Amino acid sequence: MEDFKLNFKNLWKYYLVKVAFLLLGLYLFTLGIAIYTPTSVGASHMDFSIFAIISTLHGVVGDNSNVDLGYYPNLLTLYFVGILIGALIFGLIFSVKDWKENKNKMTWINLTIIILADLIIVFGLPQMVNMQWLYIPQDAIANINNASARNWIFIGAYSIYVFGVAFWVMSGILGGPYNTICTYLMKATGWKYNVARIVADLIITFPGFIFILANGLTWSQKGDFMLTYLNFGSICFVILTGPIVGLIIPKINKVWNIEDYKTKLQNLNTQ
Repeated sequence: MEDFKLNFKNLWKYYLVKVAFLLLGLYLFTLGIAIYTPTSVGASHMDFSIFAIISTLHGVVGDNSNVDLGYYPNLLTLYFVGILIGALIFGLIFSVKDWKENKNKMTWINLTIIILADLIIVFGLPQMVNMQWLYIPQDAIANINNASARNWIFIGAYSIYVFGVAFWVMSGILGGPYNTICTYLMKATGWKYNVARIVADLIITFPGFIFILANGLTWSQKGDFMLTYLNFGSICFVILTGPIVGLIIPKINKVWNIEDYKTKLQNLNTQ
């Protein structure tokens, strides 16, 4: 405990910067989501499943089989809860195994911290999207008939989104249940992160196909739904996000490298 107090005293500015990166990342991340969703230019793997569930429960609207985004925040929360339950099951399996081998109390403390941190994202992030919609003109964006204009709005929103992901990742705080389950998949299988993420993406997307195929929409509406939410934007989210974020982070590090700042503070405190 004394080591923790001393560490925090010496590095509080470093932790403050990490929190600032987290808040900026979450703000940009949710802003990007709030702007892109009304464009109907594809959807992320998770949003595709959420939109499919909305279409099943509440039907679709318009000629392109769009969904009512008013249901989005609550269903995003429920979907996060489902992912968190999966992460918790994985976490319990590994924690029980580690406890039997090492009898280390930190095993349970670490699991508790991870789950509590994920809960913040589970219930906080959807409400941040909801708050963004207080000043984002959803209807105005959704009613733009010019496909080229909607594509450009999507590109702008997606650019904001990937910068949000970059700052969030760089903060190293509150990874969320999705990253937690990817981590546990890596432990369970020995896969690299990229492989674990692809498998997690497929698992998260799969329910969307089940819902859209099994719901009461006509086949014409199902086809319109697929064309609306599985197209150009979907490719960006699934294929491009990782590589683009990988390019952005080094650029941000050139402006302000958090870990270099930590080293600088440590050197100052040892003088």
